[in-house]
Amino acid sequence: MDPEITRIYEALVSYRGYDKFSTPGYQLSVDYFVPSKKLIIEYDERQHFSIPRKIALESYSEVVNLGFNKNKWMQECNQIRATDNDPIYRDEQRAFYDSLRDILAARHGYTMFRIKDKDYDWTISNANALLKDTLSQIPDRLIGSISPKKKPQAKKQFQDPVNIFKVALVIPPLWDLHTKAAFDIHRPPDVPEKYKPIIPSSDDFDHEQLDLVVFPEAYIRRDDEKRLESLRQLANQIRSCLLVGASERHQNRNADWETLLLFRPGLQEELIYRKHSTAGAVAFEKSDWNPKQYLPVYEINGTKIGCTICHDSYLGLLQKYLSQQGAKVWINVSYDNVKHEKWESILRLRSIETGMVSLCTLHDNLGRIDKNGRPHRTRIRPFGFSPDGFELESYSPGNRESRKPFSQCTTPGIYIVDCPLGIKSAIMKPDAIPSAKKGKFSGTRPEPFIEVVIKDGKLYLQSKENLVSIVPGKPLGDTELIMGLVRGPELFDITVFTQLMERLYHRAPDAKLFILNLWDKLPADPGRLVNVMLGRTLEFFVTLVLSDKNMIYEITEIAGGSKTMRRVPVYDNRAIISLKFAPEGLWNNFKITINNLDKNIQKSSFDDFLKKYRQLEGNRDREIHLDND
Repeated sequence: MDPEITRIYEALVSYRGYDKFSTPGYQLSVDYFVPSKKLIIEYDERQHFSIPRKIALESYSEVVNLGFNKNKWMQECNQIRATDNDPIYRDEQRAFYDSLRDILAARHGYTMFRIKDKDYDWTISNANALLKDTLSQIPDRLIGSISPKKKPQAKKQFQDPVNIFKVALVIPPLWDLHTKAAFDIHRPPDVPEKYKPIIPSSDDFDHEQLDLVVFPEAYIRRDDEKRLESLRQLANQIRSCLLVGASERHQNRNADWETLLLFRPGLQEELIYRKHSTAGAVAFEKSDWNPKQYLPVYEINGTKIGCTICHDSYLGLLQKYLSQQGAKVWINVSYDNVKHEKWESILRLRSIETGMVSLCTLHDNLGRIDKNGRPHRTRIRPFGFSPDGFELESYSPGNRESRKPFSQCTTPGIYIVDCPLGIKSAIMKPDAIPSAKKGKFSGTRPEPFIEVVIKDGKLYLQSKENLVSIVPGKPLGDTELIMGLVRGPELFDITVFTQLMERLYHRAPDAKLFILNLWDKLPADPGRLVNVMLGRTLEFFVTLVLSDKNMIYEITEIAGGSKTMRRVPVYDNRAIISLKFAPEGLWNNFKITINNLDKNIQKSSFDDFLKKYRQLEGNRDREIHLDND
């Protein structure tokens, strides 16, 4: 036995003390072998799903390439708990044999694919098609295509061994009766039935084996018992957890809580999350707010997930906390009417800086009324990024042939995505980040402007014929300009930005701010770092300049208020910075809620929200560069 197999053997021995189940020299057979595909298929009956099998699976290393969902197999072991006492150590022996098949097959370049008995009815007339579809679930990185008609992929997105967490994102059609004067998206319970959400049936998922199904923000109301019961039944029928956005009336004022409900098969749903930002009511209102209770991480089929809602994505400390609690997948549900550029930037940034897969689903609003009272469809799509910053792909239930990037999924429906859990964050290798698209630049930017240059690692303001040194954290002469300094890899640290922005605000509340990200040596092509810069500019509403000690490479800034952000061309090593937009800081994330409160307590409430939020920073004593250059 090598170290990995020894580890599995010892874990099984420690369960009940039996140690006679290993049979050196015994040659194991398999159920099916397809030489042309280097494919092994095992058909697992009930006796294969035991506690010893779960223990063995838990002991696998991260690099074992499996053609089946290890987390699902562990969950089934925990539910079935099969036993076989002939001989007395038979459960340990069967688990050990199955583990040897999995590990040794992978080591020799074979893919081990497992089918669970009774997951499908193999006696039906189209069993051949069902088998082909089942085999098509094997990731392409492990095996050649089962179908000869499948188009070759232009690029293998995941080159490292990964485990897969399988999620279905639901984008339901919505006909929203908005008017010019009415913007409350949370319709009262007496809305006509035809405008209420339709709960999918189990057939809509076409026998896909899913870890989680995600529905948008405010998909149902918490008191809609009819739909709650339909969702309970759906979870049981497809044997998958459901994550559902639900609106719930505030008990003390005219506002809604936006919440998330988790439905587990066979269990009563539980409220697992309340929104923290930009809403009529937020979790920070709760006097007993603490991250353990209001920002929990949940385990589904052996994978830890964390959740937020819509504009919570702009509060980066929430996601950092979730990742520090072990979350591998971050799900941020939203409603509709989001700017694609903004959501792409913020979700990609969160994946890179936390190492989590990021996912977002929304409604497809077919009947929104614009500000002029005219019908206007808001075309929407799901979003998803891996920790290396690349966009994920999805497919329709039962049709892996339909796989395409999320950016091309522009119609209502159900989109299934294989979330790669073993991809490393691009922080470790910035060259892995996709390069930002150049795009068209209109050249129309708001005044006033300043011109800055860098020389010998220091930034200067170009004033007529003179260069005026800019010192981090200090207002520049009689101007309203102040610069914050972020050194090198601190670009990836949300805590540094949060502390820096707050300190700069308190030092000069009315100043125009910009941030210099100064590197000794850039770790990647500047076009790759732009994808991180765009997200930072968006979340803090601030201009960001990228440079080393000799050259200014990139500028990102807000474009047109809070609508979106843009990449500004740099010419002749000079940064032309617009001072039109001043950062609103975290006030922008809380102002909707604050405005709903009594005016006498608005300021104190904001201070309370901010204090609770910044509990998530962790180390508050680290050095933030203000006065040193």
